[in-house]
Formats: sequence, C-alpha cells, structure tokens
Amino acid sequence: MDVLAQLARAGLGQRTATTLTAPNGDVVVAVEVGPGDVVEVWQTARQVGAHTSTYPVVTCCWSQAGTWEDALRAEDLFSRWSYEQEPLVAGSPEDATPSALIAASRAVDIPQFLERCAAERGEEGLDECVELELELTASRFGEAPSHSFGAEIVAHYGTMLQLIVSRRPDDIDDAWALAYAQQLVAECTTVLPGISLRDHARALMHADRWFLHQRP
Repeated sequence: MDVLAQLARAGLGQRTATTLTAPNGDVVVAVEVGPGDVVEVWQTARQVGAHTSTYPVVTCCWSQAGTWEDALRAEDLFSRWSYEQEPLVAGSPEDATPSALIAASRAVDIPQFLERCAAERGEEGLDECVELELELTASRFGEAPSHSFGAEIVAHYGTMLQLIVSRRPDDIDDAWALAYAQQLVAECTTVLPGISLRDHARALMHADRWFLHQRP
C-alpha cells in the first residue's frame, strides 16, 4: 500500500495532498497542515512512517501563490544552496546532498564541535564561567544531546527547528549543560527573545518540545 493510502487509513484522508519529485528521483508526499495541528498530524504521519520507511517533516510555504498546492510548488523545497554556503571544516562532506550530510552527522565528535562553537564565539570574549560550562557539557554529552533525550525533528522552518523530546533532563545540572549546548549551536533561541540561560535551562526540565533558532 502506498504512503497516501496509509495516511488516509490513519485519518488524514480528508486533507489536501499531493506528491513531489526530488532531484534524485525520490517521490515525496506532501499533506496540507494548519498551524494549530502541526504536532498532531506529525505524530500520525510518524506512526505511518514506521511501516513505510518514511519520515515526516513539517515546513512552511512562504509563497502567496494561489492555492496550497500552487504555493507548495512555488517553493524551492529541494534547494541545496543554503547548505553549500557553509564553510568546510575538517571532516565535513564536500557535497551537500542529503545522503552525504546524514553520513557526516553520524561521525560528528560532539565535544569537539561544541569546543569549536565556543571558540568562534570566544572571538568576542568568552568568560571563565562559560568555559567551565563547556567542559561540563562535553563531559555529560559524549553523544549528541538529541540522542541523549530522544529528540525528533518535527518541523524545519528554514532557520528554525521544532523538535519533540521523549526524555527530559533529570536534574538542573543536565538541564544547564543542555541549555548551554543549545545556545552554542542556536544562539538566536535565547538571544532574540531575551531569555536568560538560567530560565532556558529551567524550561527544558518541564518541556517535551524544543524550538531552536539560528539566523546566519
């Protein structure tokens, strides 16, 4: 049974849906989702994906063209341009195809990556307290924090990621280290809304959804 039929059987059959063809020939199923039911629809599609070897990701159509399908097709959803603008660092793939990026992500040294992020920010001054927190973060998260807390990507809005978490930090030390790691890789998450690192850490102990933001 194809993915559209599976989604219909799961209760999403009344929604507008279509298919798109990726540059590599893969067929992508698109289903219209309203802003108020993003998580509910994603969870349903995630359950379907377990049987169809697919993974749902919600995105936003910025185009104002005609119908939902017109706006969807007006978006350049498969563009690799943004990824190609990233400066190459040791171990990064020379091509920005999804398969290459996924393969590279599995080999990332998380503590080393956090150190590089801290060093880049250190050009503007990194005080001793933050240096100590970097050591704490690296010691607590030998693997990616997303793996430690069972985080799954729900939505990708260009410069923003929305995730669902199955395991929250157990104590304030883990929460503080996680908050600092998130601020290192997605500084706009706290800086733009004016949220202190302390308040962000406290929120992570009670939230099962993360929202990360980083503008170029």
